[in-house]
Amino acid sequence: MAGDGVVGAALAELTERARAERRREHQRECLVERDSLGGSTDWWSEVELGGRCGVVARNGIVGVTGSAKEGTTEMSSVDVRHPRSAAALRGVQLLVGGYLAVSVLTLIAIVALRNDSAAVNDAVWTRGTIVVASAVLTFLFARRAAQGSRKGFLRLRIVSAVMLVAIVVIIALPGTFPLWMKAEQAVCGLLLLGVALIVNGKHLRSVFTG
Repeated sequence: MAGDGVVGAALAELTERARAERRREHQRECLVERDSLGGSTDWWSEVELGGRCGVVARNGIVGVTGSAKEGTTEMSSVDVRHPRSAAALRGVQLLVGGYLAVSVLTLIAIVALRNDSAAVNDAVWTRGTIVVASAVLTFLFARRAAQGSRKGFLRLRIVSAVMLVAIVVIIALPGTFPLWMKAEQAVCGLLLLGVALIVNGKHLRSVFTG
């Protein structure tokens, strides 16, 4: 389908950003583990050995403390009970819930209009199914983020951005999708735009990456 290259490039870029954020998170976990061992900035630094945190002294590697995930699981979640954080995440869940509802209703409409070739073609079937699947995932990620999950928040940022790019491409494509489907996608796009603005805002990013 036309536009797949644009969506693929956007997905690749967002995936690389996600990996970079994960590397930074791993470094923070190593720092916490190092500090728990009484390390100092003069004598200790963290290294990655197959995904593990190592401790290094001036005379070389003196030990491997273990996986940063072991004993520091609290680093995978954050406290989101602050009123501002809680309100922002509630707003995200409402927007994502609306996105899911619109997507499910659209799929129901597609099934009901399946015999109308002018209203429902193969592209509409494919897109309708993909949107429902993505909406379910987005909803799950939003719930995880509302519980303080760093991974859930990161995945929410990625999927909302990718779907926004895909929606822009679909609306711009001439002739592939009927007008009613483009209008539905525009509604989904507005809901996801609200999600993207909130989750990429300074406050939530500082809460989950700080």
